[in-house]
Amino acid sequence: MNMRISSWRHWTSRMSARGHWYAAGAVLALAGLAITSYLTVSHYADTAPACGGVGDCHTVINSKYAMLFGIPLSLAGMTLYGALLLGNLVAVGQNLSERLGLGLISIALLGVVSSIYLTTIEIFVIEAICPYCVASGIITVLLLFSTVTAERSARREAIDATDQLSYESGADGAAG
Repeated sequence: MNMRISSWRHWTSRMSARGHWYAAGAVLALAGLAITSYLTVSHYADTAPACGGVGDCHTVINSKYAMLFGIPLSLAGMTLYGALLLGNLVAVGQNLSERLGLGLISIALLGVVSSIYLTTIEIFVIEAICPYCVASGIITVLLLFSTVTAERSARREAIDATDQLSYESGADGAAG
């Protein structure tokens, strides 16, 4: 057991700040994937999700707003979270291009905008709230925060590395 803990600590201690934020993003995406998977299974099984007396999930997921082109939005959410999970896992230990980071930010932003729109529909049109949908919306906001912060960390690390190289080059030039 101690061997596993020390290996984990060794691995995470070598991870950059960017890597830590992407690891957090992977955990968040996994939670979102679990929620949307549960709602998708409930939809196809034609059962009401267990809301525990809080909200009205059944009304929300059975409304006409819960489908897009005949596909449950929870299935679209699974796709979104699956893409974010995969992207965050790839980005954890790698120094990848800006394109991956911007792609993850774009996907997370799509999730946030969708969640804002759908929550507005829940409140003002359907007049029912699904706690799972609200949790999913919160997760997308946290995912957007983690991916933006990861990219800011990457830029800061790049600037620090450039400054360090400039400093070292200047020190070598002054000595010569």
